Amino acid sequence: MSKKANKLKGAKDLTDLESAQRRRFILCEQESAHQMPSSILIWHKTCIKRIRLRFGLSKYQMLWITFGKGLVIGYALAFFLHR
Repeated sequence: MSKKANKLKGAKDLTDLESAQRRRFILCEQESAHQMPSSILIWHKTCIKRIRLRFGLSKYQMLWITFGKGLVIGYALAFFLHR
């Protein structure tokens, strides 16, 4: 469990609603720590990393490329669907 979760767990001046929200947050954090990432997610991350390294791009450059790609695809879909 993280330090933040421990600090939240020890707070005593919370109202009932806040303490219930904190308990749900702590439970979600514990559950997510035990889940293994799926093999598709691992495959996708390694594929993207290989492409990024092959072309010598930074993560920031890849972010802008994917943003531009999303704009182009969105424009194309809107163009063909509203025709």
